[in-house]
Amino acid sequence: MIFKVFTFFNLNSLSRCSFIFCSAVIILPILGIVFLTTQIVFDEELFDSLVYSLLSQYTVNTLILCVGTGFIAFTFSVPTAWILSRYNFLGKKIIEVLAILPMAMPAYIMAYAYTDAFDYSGWISIMVKDYLFSAGIINDPILERVFWPEIRSMPGACFILGVALSPYLILLARGAFQKRQIQLIEAAMGMGVSSYRIFFKVVLPLARPAIIAGLSLILMECLSDYGTVSYFSVQTLSTGLYKAWLGYGDVNIASIIAVVIFCFALFLIISDKYLSSSQYKLVEDEKSSQNFLKIGGIKTLSMIFISSLSGIFGFIVPFTLLLKAAADHFLFSLTPLDNIDKEVFWSSLNSLFLASGSLIIIIFFSWIVAFTLRQNNSKIMLFIVEILCSTYAIAGLVLALSLLTLSGFLSNLIFLVSGINIIFTTSSFILFLAYVSRFFAVGFKPINSRYYLISKNIDFSAQSMGLSPTEIFSRLHLPLLWQASLIAGTLVFLDVLKELPATLVLRPLDFETLAISAYGYANDENLGMAAIPSLVLVTLAIIPIAILANELKKLSR
Repeated sequence: MIFKVFTFFNLNSLSRCSFIFCSAVIILPILGIVFLTTQIVFDEELFDSLVYSLLSQYTVNTLILCVGTGFIAFTFSVPTAWILSRYNFLGKKIIEVLAILPMAMPAYIMAYAYTDAFDYSGWISIMVKDYLFSAGIINDPILERVFWPEIRSMPGACFILGVALSPYLILLARGAFQKRQIQLIEAAMGMGVSSYRIFFKVVLPLARPAIIAGLSLILMECLSDYGTVSYFSVQTLSTGLYKAWLGYGDVNIASIIAVVIFCFALFLIISDKYLSSSQYKLVEDEKSSQNFLKIGGIKTLSMIFISSLSGIFGFIVPFTLLLKAAADHFLFSLTPLDNIDKEVFWSSLNSLFLASGSLIIIIFFSWIVAFTLRQNNSKIMLFIVEILCSTYAIAGLVLALSLLTLSGFLSNLIFLVSGINIIFTTSSFILFLAYVSRFFAVGFKPINSRYYLISKNIDFSAQSMGLSPTEIFSRLHLPLLWQASLIAGTLVFLDVLKELPATLVLRPLDFETLAISAYGYANDENLGMAAIPSLVLVTLAIIPIAILANELKKLSR
């Protein structure tokens, strides 16, 4: 067993020490943000100019991006979730997989694919405009410009992020819709209420907490996004932070922007907690069964069309465009294939190393925290765990800035005390630290949710038989947590594999990942070359998606 090494230790003291260590590691970025706040120098003239010019522009653009992304994600996700949870039709199993496939396609890679084809100088736009000119429909260059909107814009960024993040809302909303509230729906139907009114008056209010949680998650991802908005030249708080810090070297302004982003994230967490505590409570009836309405004919076609939109625009279209861009690059580029293969190979190894290492550490930390919480679920412990999970809301760039500031302070302190010069910055150690802190909640929540379903009578019976806490966990809890740990591990692996901003800043010198390689080529406007690491990244991401889809299918039975 994994924990047989600890059999001879007292787990009560061991679990406390382990919990304190895990908490200290995870909470470091928050301490770094507090330290950042104390380092801000409030120059009144500088602060006034910042507030009335840059900060106000960044904040307004960020709010517009969040609202637009949330609206598009809601429009794509909620109808899809309702259709998949309520109706049975031909091809539903394929649609179920297609609906979550955009999770394998990072938003910034989707942005590269759409730009290569749909930009003003993209091959699809040129083909369409040539046809319209030859047909005599458009003859005015100004009208041509108006006719073909700019993809690299705020609406384009909202569309890309909304489609890329829609699976999160689909999964949460579908889980809420699948709660067995058949009696309420049947009662409304018996009263002659139309399906339209049932959906808006009964179903949506009951699913409101899950939908709000999904939208909050999407908005947090919008706040932390850097790759898409920077490539589309949309000036948000994330791009402003990157410019101020790494562009102009002004740590003071960067710290102010970082604190503002963190305050936005805190607001989202508090709003989610408040709004999710809905007056509507889902009371699941274990005696009732999940009844799917069978449909056919025109209704089947309409259901397939509506429920496949997010998968088509979020995966099939960009993946096809990437394949075309990569094929064109191989056919017309003079770059030696050996150089490309070697670069992609090492980038893939680095990405897999970071994702696998983070997965192991986070799952191990999640077991420790969840088991300790099971032993002592006092209000203080619950509050500490809430703080640990809140680090997911910290944007990648804010996380990087806080950790680098804190590590610099610790390095100076160690040098002053002992005379030993230790450099923590831009190393694999601090990169893993960032991943563990950022994605701990992703691994912890599925495991902790499964723990709540394990009766404590199992623990009491095992203790009466003389089993130690370590043996209880390794022999009894761990087999029951296996499926939840697998789901948590796939989600962590997926998130670390796609992470860009924190990796971009904290990586060691000459350490390339697939995400950074694609980002670098795209910034150089070499979209054909960017398509190659992008395709490899998406292909690797499909593997955990397949595992996730299989495990979710088992849970839904």
